[in-house]
Amino acid sequence: MLFPANAKARIAKTFYDKTVKVYAKTETVDREGGIVNGTTVKGTFKGNVRFNSLGELQSELGLTRNIDIAISCPTDTKVEVDDLLEYKGIKYVVTDALPRDSHKFIMGEKWRAE
Repeated sequence: MLFPANAKARIAKTFYDKTVKVYAKTETVDREGGIVNGTTVKGTFKGNVRFNSLGELQSELGLTRNIDIAISCPTDTKVEVDDLLEYKGIKYVVTDALPRDSHKFIMGEKWRAE
């Protein structure tokens, strides 16, 4: 059964109130041979951000990696595994992006490259 579009719109209006940035990751080699990580913002989306009960969520969804953030957002949000996100000044790499009937679940861990 498909979730009605008007119900999705109501959920988005009610719950998706946090802005999350999506970054493009770049990796270049400097003149001395060192790797330089860079990022540029390629977009934003609205979602519901969660930091509590993440271990419970991992078990429930059968996730194998530890997560530091869980975001629910519209199903058409263009975010995939290994994308880089930022919320409140902290960057996260996407570990899982799971579509559901009414939303997309995005899980991530803190990006260690900074």
